Amino acid sequence: HLPRRATLKLMLSVGVMRPGVLLFATMFLCWFLSMFINTVAVTLMITPFAVGLMNAAEENQRNAALESDGGSESSDVGGTLVKDIELFSRGLMLGIAYSSTSGGIATLTGSIPNRILAGMGSIAEEVDWITWFEFALPISFCTFLVAWAMLHLRYVRGTEGLKISKDVLDAEYRELLKEIGPLTRDEVLVGCLQFVQIVLLVVNPFFDSIITTKYGVTLVNDSVLAAIPSVLLFVVPSSVRPGQSVLTWPDVHDKFDFGLILLIGGGFAISAGFNESGLTEGIGTWFAGLTSSLHPFLLTLLITFIGAVCTQFFSAIAFATTVLPILKSAAIQSVANPLLLQLPATIACSLAFMLPTATPANVVVLAKSQ
Repeated sequence: HLPRRATLKLMLSVGVMRPGVLLFATMFLCWFLSMFINTVAVTLMITPFAVGLMNAAEENQRNAALESDGGSESSDVGGTLVKDIELFSRGLMLGIAYSSTSGGIATLTGSIPNRILAGMGSIAEEVDWITWFEFALPISFCTFLVAWAMLHLRYVRGTEGLKISKDVLDAEYRELLKEIGPLTRDEVLVGCLQFVQIVLLVVNPFFDSIITTKYGVTLVNDSVLAAIPSVLLFVVPSSVRPGQSVLTWPDVHDKFDFGLILLIGGGFAISAGFNESGLTEGIGTWFAGLTSSLHPFLLTLLITFIGAVCTQFFSAIAFATTVLPILKSAAIQSVANPLLLQLPATIACSLAFMLPTATPANVVVLAKSQ
């Protein structure tokens, strides 16, 4: 709940919120959080907050219209503003889904296709968290900006008279306090440990050169550094629940999506099955001829286009687990760097914005906004 608190506090400090600013602020929050938190968790956290805010704004506008007309039906101006709120609400919901998906591009832990690529044998030795972040952050940010611009043109332009008043924000903040209470030390601690985790992942190359065996093998990788703050949550005592740690195993058992681990592991199993059966080599031989005959730019464009189109209708995880091993085999047979083919295919898995069921974030927003 810390991001919701911080967002509302920031909005209250600004005062009256314009639709364009609110759309950008909400999308930026989702984009940033999705780099380090599962996109589904981000959409589940932010969507109810946005729905409640829009419902409160619509109710406030209807009440204001009734008062201005002495209890009669809302005036034309009031009715127009209500319609503007309804229009903007649709854009805000889409913005949450699109920005969450865009943010997942930026880190190896941001989306499942990224994790599948990172777990593919020799590729894992070449692509670590900070290397991927340096490569994918500009792509992620450009995708975020394009999504915001398109939504602004479609759902915000023409609603210049719409404002989210401070009364609405105050009411939403009081509702938040009623739901979860005041800020606690546990929330601050979790936020600090999340920051520590990000710092550790960024400075990982520094550890690679220091913490090694006598044979030069590194003992610390991204997985170890990411796990350290998580383990600390099981050790640090909670201020809300005396006698217990901030994170307990019953909480993990009840709320953690263990199916996600099986999903990722199943992807690795399918990839290994493709390799062992010789299927990747057979299809890769055919694709290797195409690889050598096309310019790298056209090849990248073709792979990205095919991946983006296919993942609109099929599971991005299924696409990644079947196509990435084939592209790796094709690159090896054509004496090319496998990342030349696999990077655009992996990025394309996170470009499924078109259909409601194309990405998990789209599904969550569709379900929560009904």
